[in-house]
Amino acid sequence: MEIYIQSAGTSPDFDYCWQPEVPSLLTRISSYIQGESSSLVLARFENQFILLVTGLASSNKKDFAGRVIRHSVAWVCEENNDNEKQLRAIAVQALQGVLSSKIDRLIQFGGKSGFKFEISEFEKLNQSILDEETIDNMPLESSETRPKMAKNSQELRDSLAGDLQRSCLPKDYEILVVVTGIKSEDSLIQTKIWRSLSNLVKSDNWKDIPKKELQQPNFKMAVLAIVAVLAIAIIILIVLH
Repeated sequence: MEIYIQSAGTSPDFDYCWQPEVPSLLTRISSYIQGESSSLVLARFENQFILLVTGLASSNKKDFAGRVIRHSVAWVCEENNDNEKQLRAIAVQALQGVLSSKIDRLIQFGGKSGFKFEISEFEKLNQSILDEETIDNMPLESSETRPKMAKNSQELRDSLAGDLQRSCLPKDYEILVVVTGIKSEDSLIQTKIWRSLSNLVKSDNWKDIPKKELQQPNFKMAVLAIVAVLAIAIIILIVLH
């Protein structure tokens, strides 16, 4: 499992950056990131999982301007049952709000980029989280595959954490989980996400996304394509005459 950390140092010369490098899959989910606020994205692309957790506030680390430093962590791994269990366990603790302090303890000031950490310590943390959540004993089949969305609240983050503890991830989604403050209902519907929470969603409870709404963007694209073809045909006829 590959682990990537974004943080900052105490000097203006050490702004936020990724170590050891920018995760290769980050561009696939960058539109869901709200880096300074607490956000979470879990996705799968081409037999790989990526879990991104952002906005993990430090309890005592501040930058040169006295602002609280917020860490982000990305886990990238091959898609298999063992890795899925580990990422589900990490996501559960992120949703429950208990991950920040554990991550913060492993990141220290210093080094070439202003902060440093040991990957081996993060690997130990991954295993300890898996042991705490006992997901190893959970079922391997998802009990609910319909996409749902709701307003981002701690109550519903706890509800989502319970879903991840009880069941495995459905197979027919690329974007599995999004928890953020910046995505509108329409954009979440168009993306087809298994479970999504956003401050911009109006519903205070989980609501199903009807199939007709999921299909709506494709219908609109088809209409636009037809209009474009007709427009080109008309222009060609005008030129020929």
